[in-house]
Amino acid sequence: MPLPEWLTQLLDVSRRSKRIADKDFERDQAAVDAKLAPYWGHHYPERPPDPRIIDPSRLKALRGRLLDKYHYRWRQVEAADEIVDALFEPLIESKGARMALTTQVIFLNDEGHSPDPRQRPQPEEFKKYYYITVHSLRLGAFLTSYEEAVRLLNNVLPDWGFTAQVTREEVRVRLERGDEQLDWVTGGSIATLIVAALLDLLADRPTEAKPWRSL
Repeated sequence: MPLPEWLTQLLDVSRRSKRIADKDFERDQAAVDAKLAPYWGHHYPERPPDPRIIDPSRLKALRGRLLDKYHYRWRQVEAADEIVDALFEPLIESKGARMALTTQVIFLNDEGHSPDPRQRPQPEEFKKYYYITVHSLRLGAFLTSYEEAVRLLNNVLPDWGFTAQVTREEVRVRLERGDEQLDWVTGGSIATLIVAALLDLLADRPTEAKPWRSL
């Protein structure tokens, strides 16, 4: 007995969706494998240096556009993604999720074997190592949300705080660390100004960025 036409169409759509999902997964996995290829099989006794590099000129350009009143459409649509890309060098998956490099810990013996996870404590023959992998970034609306802007600052520049002042005339923010106070930044909301101040600092001192920063 033939299936009803509506059910046949539904099954066809389901099969096509599965084929697309399978292709997306294969493409995403290939991209992850390519990003991790330089680190496959490497185990480090100490946490390795973060291979990601801050590009000061890129951050300076982003900061300029962020506070330019004529780039309001860019701020609404593209700015957050471009800032994340500049700070974290993520891998962008088919559905838009961003994966960034990170480190994980593994315990190995001299033969390269891991201990039985049920053993507590672990035998002394197993030593701690680090390896490089990827994980998902939890993106937030840090250009409009005060809480998300503070989260971004704490994750990228954990040693820095800030002061915000709001008057009838203007809103301004400056970054601070101990007795060091940077210049005031104006021209936006508190959240936007926190991010602009962060970009300002890293454009001048890219090595201030936290190694293995995440979000």
